Amino acid sequence: MPNKKLPRCKCGYLEREGNDPDSPIKFDERTNEFYFAYQTESSKDARLCIYHCPFCGGRAPDSIRHTLFHIVPDSETRRLTLLTQNLRTVQKVLAALGTPEYDFPAGLGVTTPERDSKPEKTEFCRTLRYENLSETASVEVIVCGNDGVSFCFQGKSKSPAKPA
Repeated sequence: MPNKKLPRCKCGYLEREGNDPDSPIKFDERTNEFYFAYQTESSKDARLCIYHCPFCGGRAPDSIRHTLFHIVPDSETRRLTLLTQNLRTVQKVLAALGTPEYDFPAGLGVTTPERDSKPEKTEFCRTLRYENLSETASVEVIVCGNDGVSFCFQGKSKSPAKPA
């Protein structure tokens, strides 16, 4: 995260690199963020956000990412909690909420670090996403283990986009 005590970058390095099509440094106008663009085996378009100029150490511009998503009011969180509180299996979720807008078979990856002579392991959980249960929140249902579920409520994007 950016160190708010440091002055802003004034050397222009980020802007110059962000405008150079051959540079790995890019600028996202939508979020007002500079980032390093790179590729991995699993992602053709990976990003690493830049909080400070690598040349002078000054702060990068403030991100406006937070303005892209709705804030879920406490009253809506309470309503969604009541709606989902007795749903403990995927069958009950589907019976009560219907077919989700998105169904990701390996939607959430959880990595447990190495410890007690056991190797690091990553497990993937099915994730169901409901977009039409709330005006401001997406409801995600994480299905792990023996069909048990947990819920996540997150602010919807203010502009329609494909799910991540």
